[in-house]
Amino acid sequence: MYFYSKTTFELLPDEMILEICRYLHCSHVLYSFFDLNTRINQTITSYRQHVWFRRASYKQLLYIYQYILPRIGSSVLSLTIHPLHQASFPSSFKHQISNMFPNLKTLTLTSWTSENLLSFIIDTIHEMKYLQKLIIQELSCSSSIRNIDFIEKIFNIKNNFLTDIIFDYDCDSFDSINHFINNIICHNILSLTIQLDTLMDLSSLIHFIPNIHRLDVSFKNSSLRKVPFNITLPYLKEFSVWAIHWYSQLDDLKSLLQIVPSIEIFSLTISTRDFNLINGTKLLSILPSQLKQFNYTVCYYPYENYGYSNIDIIKKSWQSIPVRYSISDIDKRIFLHTIPYTSSRLTIRSSLAKNMPNKDMYQIYSTIDQIQVYTMMNLSDTFPIIGQCRRVRELTLLTANESKTPTSQLTSTADNNKPPVKLPYLGRLDILTIEGTPSGLHHIKELLVAAPNLCVLVIDLDCLLTLLEDENEPLILYVLLHQHILDLCVRIPDNNNNNNNNNNNQQTKKSKLTVEKIHFIARVFTRVRNLTIDYEASDEYIETNIIKSIIKEFKQLVIFHIYGKIPNDMIENDIRQWVIEQSCFRIKSLDIFRVECSNEWFKLWL
Repeated sequence: MYFYSKTTFELLPDEMILEICRYLHCSHVLYSFFDLNTRINQTITSYRQHVWFRRASYKQLLYIYQYILPRIGSSVLSLTIHPLHQASFPSSFKHQISNMFPNLKTLTLTSWTSENLLSFIIDTIHEMKYLQKLIIQELSCSSSIRNIDFIEKIFNIKNNFLTDIIFDYDCDSFDSINHFINNIICHNILSLTIQLDTLMDLSSLIHFIPNIHRLDVSFKNSSLRKVPFNITLPYLKEFSVWAIHWYSQLDDLKSLLQIVPSIEIFSLTISTRDFNLINGTKLLSILPSQLKQFNYTVCYYPYENYGYSNIDIIKKSWQSIPVRYSISDIDKRIFLHTIPYTSSRLTIRSSLAKNMPNKDMYQIYSTIDQIQVYTMMNLSDTFPIIGQCRRVRELTLLTANESKTPTSQLTSTADNNKPPVKLPYLGRLDILTIEGTPSGLHHIKELLVAAPNLCVLVIDLDCLLTLLEDENEPLILYVLLHQHILDLCVRIPDNNNNNNNNNNNQQTKKSKLTVEKIHFIARVFTRVRNLTIDYEASDEYIETNIIKSIIKEFKQLVIFHIYGKIPNDMIENDIRQWVIEQSCFRIKSLDIFRVECSNEWFKLWL
């Protein structure tokens, strides 16, 4: 005789409960499991200590704010806040976040503008007594706020525990930091990551961080050109520099090293046409004697008198330090880095990524979290380097502008037909961004199969339609897109720019978003919960039936943003009532939801 035993969730072992939680987001774990019983509360301790909200409905988040956060606030050690979440804080603790989270050590602020972030910082962070790390991601610098004023406010936070400030790599770069900030000396800042416009901005910035121990700086519009530094950083031990958009010289590096007399770990990523900066013997001879670790990445673009004999010289010059390199078969550029690769991000040209060695050396790239491949012609060209970066989380692919690319540099038909490198398991890959429309787009199937947890897709409308409208694509592609993608961002390029292209008729036709195309896209992406439509630099008004169709077609939608010119009749109306009327009875007047509208954007949170 067989006896059937019914097992409830509460009776599952801790290991199984935590395995289930791995497939959920923090907000869903708290909303679903918190306070079932004391044991479950203990099991999900990590989700009570490290809180962030993603894909939660408006109703769920309000419940968490009202009933859960007041009870777990003292145990929260790290918190991530999006301006969408902050705007919905109940008035009871909107300005008392420091009291709600008295033991908070790490605060992450994502997708803010410098303008709306300033008021939050002034009202909140000063009172967080134990805050040690401030992380700012995807910051957009507002034209109404000078960069210098924003930096001053950040560095003027009165908190002796705050030692680490990170402006992540996806933030806008800061410029105009070319004068002293009166009375702002941040003695407590020991670690700083920041994106600056030029080296001149660094020459001013370092006056405010005299005790800095670790500095990670990227330059958007500058090489390492000589700049008159009149101060040194005597305590700086770890120095990381990114300057890949302009060519640097060996003498520039000598000048920069003069400000770091005690440096022990030096990481440098540059572009150059100076042979001395790819010659290991020359480069190593100028490094400080006390240096314990040198991490180096360089893209070298030779002049016309380039000869293959130089390759032998380069290889011999690096005999004392192990390196790995790739040579472009298009323009003979050389990409070289020391082993192991120690940075969390990698930026590489497609022609160099394609020729990276295929043998398993993935341990070398175990630290890489973000990859950006630029001037890409064929999607499969990126696979050799992606296959070596098995812990990558975010992948950005930038397609070459065909109208500016010489015919000699285009990928050949043989390359298009060549089977791509087989990708290994990419379990951490979460975000895929494709700008432009590359050839070999059908190879995205291999990427989706290798990355089962990929759930965010950022893509141009032209590229998306090219992918979906290909009648030769097998059904499995649509199945994979349906299964994977929960967050979809569709960029719509400016038609005026497209008219300058040779294929302007086809481009303009594809670039226009219509109700029919929305229906077509929604049939594939039925699981999408977060949807963003971005009309980039467009002067055309967004048709109201576009918004109506999106609300109707995307059945699982939780958060919807559309950026562009919003029609006046929407702005002038009661926007909440307008949404209810346009939703075709999907949204009721008694439903809990949030909607905001301006002349440049429309935001809906269901």
